[in-house]
Amino acid sequence: MKKTLLIVALVLAITTSIIAGTMAYYTITLDDLVKGEVVAKEFILEGENTSTHQESVKIAPGESLEWTFNIKNFDANDAVTDTDMDVTIDVDLQDLVEVNDITVPLEVSYTLDTSVVASEDGTFSKLFTAGENATKTLTVTVEWPWVTEGVDDIDFAGQNLGTLSVSVTGTQSETTTTTTP
Repeated sequence: MKKTLLIVALVLAITTSIIAGTMAYYTITLDDLVKGEVVAKEFILEGENTSTHQESVKIAPGESLEWTFNIKNFDANDAVTDTDMDVTIDVDLQDLVEVNDITVPLEVSYTLDTSVVASEDGTFSKLFTAGENATKTLTVTVEWPWVTEGVDDIDFAGQNLGTLSVSVTGTQSETTTTTTP
């Protein structure tokens, strides 16, 4: 019986080793076949001549005020934005005074590099192109029309009309770029 048990154990060991060797799967690893780095693109929007600070600027019907400033898509080290950029100019006329439920009739317009822009909301699509450094001159004009329908302009004389602020927002244009190393 010992002999039979030893032979069965030996046959079982041989069978197990044959099955384990035959049924085993093989793997091959190719290390560092392709390498690369993922780096976020630069997104640069800077302003020049934006330190203008004026208080109590007076305006009357038929007059206009202009604020001219530059924006650029590169920094002092000449690093250029790596993405196309849409730019939105927001002119906020805060706390405008109302007289008899009539707000001061001011109109806002935008000029880009001396050409009038028809965009009423102040958005310039793809103002900057990726990889190309550029400086754009923008002028914001606030005008009080000479004749305002249904408004007695004299009611606003001598009053603080409100606060004006201009902000510029750059947004990456929705374009997809695929780079193959």
